[in-house]
Amino acid sequence: MRKTFLLQSLLALTSLSAFAANNSNMHSDHMMKSSDGKMMNSYEMAQSKMITPEASPVVKDDVDFYLSADFIYWTAVQDNLVFAETDFEPLSGTIIDNQVWNTGRTYRVNNSYSPGFKVGGGMVFDYDGWDLDFQFTWYRTTNTCGNLTGSVDRINGTGLFNPFLFQSVFPNLPVNFADRSVSASWRLSYNEFDLGFGRDFFISKKLTLRPHFGIRAGWISQRFISTWNLTNTSQTGSQWLTRSNTMTNRSKFWNAGFRSGLDTSWMFTRNWSMYGDVAFSTLWSRFSSSRIDVATTEGSTDPNSNVSNFQTVNRENVNYKLVPVLEMGMGIRSDWYFGDNDDYRLRLQAGWEQQVWIGTNEFYSIAALSNFSSGNLSLQGFTLEARFDF
Repeated sequence: MRKTFLLQSLLALTSLSAFAANNSNMHSDHMMKSSDGKMMNSYEMAQSKMITPEASPVVKDDVDFYLSADFIYWTAVQDNLVFAETDFEPLSGTIIDNQVWNTGRTYRVNNSYSPGFKVGGGMVFDYDGWDLDFQFTWYRTTNTCGNLTGSVDRINGTGLFNPFLFQSVFPNLPVNFADRSVSASWRLSYNEFDLGFGRDFFISKKLTLRPHFGIRAGWISQRFISTWNLTNTSQTGSQWLTRSNTMTNRSKFWNAGFRSGLDTSWMFTRNWSMYGDVAFSTLWSRFSSSRIDVATTEGSTDPNSNVSNFQTVNRENVNYKLVPVLEMGMGIRSDWYFGDNDDYRLRLQAGWEQQVWIGTNEFYSIAALSNFSSGNLSLQGFTLEARFDF
């Protein structure tokens, strides 16, 4: 009985293997051979059918065009732009158990939102739906902080202090008690060009992808101004009575390099979708920085101690380095098609963008006037875009 069962099982397995092999040969003949009977490699197979349909309107006459315009409403922050501090550990004093110092704080310029724009255009080619995209971004913002007032006691470590440590104006006598006020402003000028290749295609029924790569180039300028007005409340001898110090710190860097990323569209319907984009750049950058401090003193009984626009610092620096940039954005998109074969498309989208430029603080800051290159430039805000494909 066992021998009969084993023999039947062996015959069944043999028949099944023959059937599978026959089907495999039929599938191989269908998928691996061209119309003339020649075997095709994987590249040739890919050319024989549409793998990832294009998500852009159908291209007519070899190339189509599109134009885009964006309204942006962003804010910008440069790290480590502290222009005033209050209260720190005193220079001297009695040390006792359980000592607690006054709680100090730092002051930075306020962060405000400012408008800007992007303009762009491109071409979609009949060659596998590749596209060439160009875009220019223009953005300006000025952030300020009004007068902060206070006094200073360096011995006990209380009062309002300047972290940039202005150089003294002769006569260089200690001024331990002084009423003071400070104001600051920071201005950013952002100009960037992007040029790249991409392809927008369906990866599934409701998801499109657009991988892209290209180049980015442009320039970003920053200007940081801090003004201190001091009154010497303990004037002795020929010391000055009032002093004004203005520091003007400038930094500008040109950049150029590679940019690559991925744009995605998650479709609820044909006309409505949610988009999410990410891009990364590595930019070779040339930083040109300068700092000029000017002092004015009044009220001294010694005429030689009263100076006007006396330049206490004048330094410049040039630095080269690679700056990484990370960009992300997401929002809601609406696409509307026109024409007999949907040859035209109007796109409206609104979303939020973020950018981080790593290591862009090249301002002079400390008393020794060495270059202080630390801190990132961050931008984020609302973006509204209109695009027309034709």
